[in-house]
Amino acid sequence: MNELKQKDSNPLADIINDEIYITLKNEGLLDRKAIRDYQIQIRFKELKLAQLQTIDAIKILFIEYPDLDFATINKIIYQKEI
Repeated sequence: MNELKQKDSNPLADIINDEIYITLKNEGLLDRKAIRDYQIQIRFKELKLAQLQTIDAIKILFIEYPDLDFATINKIIYQKEI
């Protein structure tokens, strides 16, 4: 597990343990886009729980994910949960 903490954190820690994550990652069985979308959805929920307005939460996500445009972030947060 120390190997994971040093190189990479488990972005799915709330779903799977570190050993399973490492195994799946090493076997190439993880979809990076789906993991990113999941992380964006979780972050959006956190921001909304902090009582930010939707537009402000999206603006923060836009800053945190500069490679994505506003429409993409909007689509991710409103798509069916992964």
